[in-house]
Amino acid sequence: MPHHLIAWYSTAFNNASLTKLDVQSSDPLLYPDTSAKTYTPPQDLQLLAAYAGGTSLEQARIEAPSLLRVGYPSIVPLESAASPSGDDVGLATYQTRPLRLVNGEGIAVTAANGASGTVAACLLCSVGTIAVPPGEGFWLRYTDSTAASPGAWTTLAAALDQDLPAGTYAIIGMDHWSATAVAARLIIEGVRYRPGIVAHNTAAASRTNEMFYQAKLGVWGYFTNRGLPFVEVLCTGADAAHVGYLYVVRVGDGDMIHTLPGMQ
Repeated sequence: MPHHLIAWYSTAFNNASLTKLDVQSSDPLLYPDTSAKTYTPPQDLQLLAAYAGGTSLEQARIEAPSLLRVGYPSIVPLESAASPSGDDVGLATYQTRPLRLVNGEGIAVTAANGASGTVAACLLCSVGTIAVPPGEGFWLRYTDSTAASPGAWTTLAAALDQDLPAGTYAIIGMDHWSATAVAARLIIEGVRYRPGIVAHNTAAASRTNEMFYQAKLGVWGYFTNRGLPFVEVLCTGADAAHVGYLYVVRVGDGDMIHTLPGMQ
């Protein structure tokens, strides 16, 4: 399984002490509990990266019972807004020494801030990677004008701005932005995981964290020239102008998806 992105999002959050953020109401891989404000994985996962942002955010950390084998890990650096801005978005990265998230344990993100505002957090989880195939890498641009539902995953009908030659393509990176973007992830036909990124609210002069554009996460999934994966976005506002890029390698002629690693 390639990686999977999950998110927490709270509005009018005003807690000087560490308090749980709200989970999204549904997830295709983990089990959300909106009362306990946790996600529960159906298998052991590796935590690769974490993000937390808010206007007055002072502290954030990841909580699950088994993490007390040492202590609840803090998320650092923190973003000074719920929607990331600037170049090379700040992440807490664990890729070289991933943390184990245990099957059946609820995972929460807690935060403390100095004034009422929106706070968002994301975790990037995995059970392994699919090696990047050999070949040339191409950045392909997509756009969409669907209005986002603030604070909830919204599915876009994104379209590339050009036609591709017939064939199958491996996704090995991504970037995405809109006016209040927090995160973006892909809906890939036939699979439950949703690989994605911490997005940003600045245009082409800036970019997301290098983890997402330097092919450091292996293959995210495959698609053919006949259909782009759907894109899901999490925004703080009703953004209706979305721009993104997929970093791809063409892996063969025709539809090879069901013969490729990780898709069987």
